[in-house]
Amino acid sequence: MIRLATAFSGGLASPEFALKYEELEHGVVFACELDIYARKQYEEFHGEAKTFYEDITDLDAKKYHGEVDLFVWGSPCQDLSLAGQRKGFDGERSSLFREGARVQSEMMPKVFIFENVRGLMTSNDGNDYKEVVRTFQEMGYLIASTIINAKQQGAAQTRERVFIVGFLSDEDYHSFTFAEPIPLKKKLRDYLEEEVDEKYYLSDKMIAGFLDHKERHQKRGNGFKFQPRDIDGVATCISNKAGNRHTDNYIDELVQVGNIDQKGHNSLWGRVYSPDGIGASLKANGGGAGAKTGLYKVRSNTKSGYETATENDSIGFGHINSKTRRGRVGAECGQTVECVCKQGIIEDKEKLRIRRLTPRECFRLQGLRDEDIHLINSDTQNYKIAGNAIEVNTMRSIIRQLYKPTKAKNTLF
Repeated sequence: MIRLATAFSGGLASPEFALKYEELEHGVVFACELDIYARKQYEEFHGEAKTFYEDITDLDAKKYHGEVDLFVWGSPCQDLSLAGQRKGFDGERSSLFREGARVQSEMMPKVFIFENVRGLMTSNDGNDYKEVVRTFQEMGYLIASTIINAKQQGAAQTRERVFIVGFLSDEDYHSFTFAEPIPLKKKLRDYLEEEVDEKYYLSDKMIAGFLDHKERHQKRGNGFKFQPRDIDGVATCISNKAGNRHTDNYIDELVQVGNIDQKGHNSLWGRVYSPDGIGASLKANGGGAGAKTGLYKVRSNTKSGYETATENDSIGFGHINSKTRRGRVGAECGQTVECVCKQGIIEDKEKLRIRRLTPRECFRLQGLRDEDIHLINSDTQNYKIAGNAIEVNTMRSIIRQLYKPTKAKNTLF
């Protein structure tokens, strides 16, 4: 039996589902999660953990020394994310890495899996990643690291994350290799519910509110715009950059992709997808946007000055004014599902019905089977739990290579 422990466990708890789906016998030594809603959802999904800690700073792991086979964790990443202020491990939340490392050093699991955002690789000029590697090596671990995109392991979601796997055993280290990418067979449409509550749809009142905001905010010169046009049931995109101007040709002739923040003027991240494309990465607060038909030019920091998007492609609006970041066009892929669901789909191109992804759809995109999705919290908390999770198919690919390896690593030993 695999003795599992997790920290920053979240409510979805990807390692537990990965072990279950891979039919590997396991038991949870302990879990640790500060958020009360995530703890309640964890228990709904997995039952009560043998021991459930709330605050990792209070966790004394010395008593678990030698009693954990697999430790899975990933400290908060806001200060490491490319979308954040990049304070690195000196930031208030990301500094919790050192607490997680302390817990690991006290119990010394046979194997650990550490997960974090891709921004870890470049945060603080790469010194944060160097600190992570140095910390694990000083504990005595041999480590393998890579970046895995969830779409490479069967999820219709672009979600790039750093994974570091560490071993105390030379033999285990030399026999491990990360799984090879597999063909992606699913698209966003495959994750959608057949019947969706009306509350997830944009209302006429909401659209009217956008128009009202447009008039007020354009007088102040901050560039908010919403220009619906009755051409085959499509409209130009909604875009917003509070306090800044941006040109109207960021996207040329883009089919309607609604901003779905009900506060109207306060969201640049509300992105709408074609149901035939791939979902944006599940984040806490954003997604991507997709073009429905035709060929569209998206302003970008490229030699030509733009990237092109067509049916099933995704387009992100998060960095309209950036002179260094690209326009986020994905060929049949969206960006990442985040903790506040501001992703959506154009469900009916004739009537132009636009709605957010539902919580169930977000959990599907994170790799859960329908029979396991029993949600007990509000939509707000459910989106947060889904967005903070490790995608299950990706975790399964690592678990499988640890305990059911399909390919040996080339080695001289």
